[in-house]
Amino acid sequence: MYFENALWYSKTNGRKKLLLLLLSLILILPALVLIFVGSRNANETLTLCAVVAAGVGIVWAIAVVIAGACTSLKWDVNNLVFAVADEGLYFTGVVNQDSYFSARWDEIEAYSYVMSKDGYATVTVYFDGVAEAGSFGKVKYLKMVNISEFGKLKAVFSEKNVPERNA
Repeated sequence: MYFENALWYSKTNGRKKLLLLLLSLILILPALVLIFVGSRNANETLTLCAVVAAGVGIVWAIAVVIAGACTSLKWDVNNLVFAVADEGLYFTGVVNQDSYFSARWDEIEAYSYVMSKDGYATVTVYFDGVAEAGSFGKVKYLKMVNISEFGKLKAVFSEKNVPERNA
C-alpha cells in the first residue's frame, strides 16, 4: 500500500503483547539455568523449583499467544500501519505492505477513541458486519493502538460522516 494519496496515516505504537512475551522469557531463561545448576549439584529441591518456574513461564507464553490471537490484544503490536483515503480505511503490516485490509466508508458503522497522557489516541473502528481481515481473522472492529495525529483522523471521520460512539 502506498500512502502518497492518503488523507491520514499512522503506525501503531502498541507493545503490550511483546512485553508480556518478554516477561515470560525473563522467567524461563533463569529457570533453565537453575535446572542445569541444580542437576549438576544433585540439588533436587532447586531443580524441582526451577522446573516449576520454567513450566509457569512456558504456560504464560502460550496463554499470551492464544490471547493475542483471540482478543483485542492482537491489535496491541507495533508493526501495523493504518491509513484512510477517499475510498475508505486500510491497515497493513510494516513489512509486507502489498497485503492489506480495507473497508469502504459505507461499511464503517462508528468509531470511538481514548486519549492517552502522551498525546496518542487509541481508536476503535466498528464495522456494520463481520469483515475478513486476513491473518487477523474475522473482525467486527479494528483497534488502532496509540496512534499519532488523531485530530487529522477525526476530521476525516467527520468529513466522511462516520459517527462517534462513546468508548
